Amino acid sequence: MEEYKVTTVTLDNGEDYIVLKDLTIGNKRYCYFVNVTDENDFCIRRVEEEQGKAYFCYLEDDEEFKKVMDAFVKANEQ
Repeated sequence: MEEYKVTTVTLDNGEDYIVLKDLTIGNKRYCYFVNVTDENDFCIRRVEEEQGKAYFCYLEDDEEFKKVMDAFVKANEQ
């Protein structure tokens, strides 16, 4: 049986999310999160690192969201 590592984080809204997928697009890293208690609640955050700590940042605009969402969809099709 294959084992999976599940990473759970609490985002700034106080809700717990599972990191479903993590992708590097260009030179930026993004995480796709799904709410632990509500599978219809998802979000994508850009990962910024500063002094060895990772921070989850909001995407800049709709264009960045579309580009990243398309990449996650393509990665999921494979």
